[in-house]
Amino acid sequence: MPYFQKSISASYEYERRVKEEMPSPHVPREVARLVFSHAEGPYLFDLDGNQYIDLDNGKGAVLLGHNDPDVRHSLMEHLEMKRTVATGRNDIIRQLATKISQDVGEDIAVAFFRTGTSAVRAATHLARLWTGKPLLLSAGYHGWDPMWQLNSDLFEPNTCGVINFYFIPELLQELLSRYKDQVAAIVISPDHVYLDDNYFRQLFEECHRWPGVLIIDDQVKQGYRYKPGSSLSNYGLQADITVFSKALSNGSDLSCVCGNRTIMDMARHFVYTSYFDILPITAALTTLEKLTRINAQEYIKKTANGFLHQFRCLLKDSSLPIEIAGDGNLFRLVFATNELEAAFYAEAVINGIIFHEWDNQCPSAALTPEVYGVLLKRLQCTLEVILRDFAYLRGTPISDEARWRAAWNQMDGFSNLNLPLDLRLNFIKQCIIEEIDQYPIRSF
Repeated sequence: MPYFQKSISASYEYERRVKEEMPSPHVPREVARLVFSHAEGPYLFDLDGNQYIDLDNGKGAVLLGHNDPDVRHSLMEHLEMKRTVATGRNDIIRQLATKISQDVGEDIAVAFFRTGTSAVRAATHLARLWTGKPLLLSAGYHGWDPMWQLNSDLFEPNTCGVINFYFIPELLQELLSRYKDQVAAIVISPDHVYLDDNYFRQLFEECHRWPGVLIIDDQVKQGYRYKPGSSLSNYGLQADITVFSKALSNGSDLSCVCGNRTIMDMARHFVYTSYFDILPITAALTTLEKLTRINAQEYIKKTANGFLHQFRCLLKDSSLPIEIAGDGNLFRLVFATNELEAAFYAEAVINGIIFHEWDNQCPSAALTPEVYGVLLKRLQCTLEVILRDFAYLRGTPISDEARWRAAWNQMDGFSNLNLPLDLRLNFIKQCIIEEIDQYPIRSF
C-alpha cells in the first residue's frame, strides 16, 4: 500500500483562491499542486497534514535541514536582544565576512546581496568595470536575469553582451580567439556530476592564456555543499571573483561576492535598502559555524552515498530504465522517457517524497540513516506502482540522448566531451530552440 492516502483538498482550495491574485513562481509540476504549512528537519507538511521527505531542500539552499534548531535559536536571540539595525553596520556582518574570506583565500573582501541572481550580476558588473571590456563568456545557469537570455547564434553575443559556450572547450577557445580584446570575464557555474577535475583545470589553463580575462566562479549551487568555500578549491583552483548563496544561510535570503580587495573596492557603491539587515547575516554565521562543527559536507556525502547504493539496488531489481548520476553531495535521476520520468515524480509525491523534478537532488544533513530507511520503503512503493504501468519498458536501455538531455536540464551545457564537435553543437542548437520556445524569457 502507498504511504500517502490522505487528500490534498486544502492545497487545491488554496490554489483556486490565489490563482488570479498573483503570478505563481515556476516550481516543479507535482510540487506546484501542494501548499506547505511548515517544515522540520528532513520533512515538509502540507495544509492537510501530510508529511513528505524532502530531497529538493529549497533547490539546495537548505543544507542543515529545515528550521534547524541552532539557526532558529540564534535568530530568536537576535530579535530578543534588539540587534536589528537597518541604518548601518553591525559587527555580525564583519564576523561573517571574515569567516567567508578565510574559507576562500588570502586578501579577500566580501560584499553581500540578497539573491544568487543579483550577486552574479554584481560580479559581472565588477568584471566589466575592472577590465573596461564589454563581453562575458558564460557556461551554466546563473539565475532568471534577462542578461542570460539564450541566443540561437552560438558565436554572437546577446543584447546584454553575453555569449554562452555551454562547457564546450572548443567553443570557448574559438570565442576567446574571436573576441580576445573584448572579453571581460569567463563566468562558470561548475557542475561536478558530469564534469571532472581535469575539465576545470584545463578550463583555467585556457583562460590564463588570455591576460586580462577574469574568471567568475558562480558557486550559488555548489558553494559550501562539497566543502567550506568554493567546490573548485578541491582542485586547487581559485577564481578572480567567487559568488555564494544557497547553502550560505540555510535558506535565508543572502548571497555574497568575494574577490581580490582591489577589485572588490569597486563594489563599495553597490548598496540597497536592506543591506544591513542582520537576520540573514545571523542565520549565515550560525549555519557556517555549524557546518564546520559537525563536518556536514562529509556527513551528507557518506550517508547519502549509503542511501544511493540501496536505491540503485532497488532500480536494478525493478529492471526499469532509471539510473542515478552523481554522488551523495548532488545526484541526478536519469530516465529513458519523459513519460516515465513524469509518472515517477507524480507517484513519489503520492508516497510522501519531494524530488526536484527534472534537475539534481540536494540532500541535507537532516537526512539521517533512519530517515533514509523510511525513504527507501517509500521509493519501493513508488516503483511497485510504476512497474504496473511501465512494465513494457523493463530492460529497455537508456539512450545517450536521454543522458545528454538530463545533463542539459541540470547544467545548461553538454556533458560528454569525447563526442565529435559537430554532434555536440547540433545538440546544443536543438536544445536552445526548444528552450526559447518553452521559456520566452530566455530567448534573444
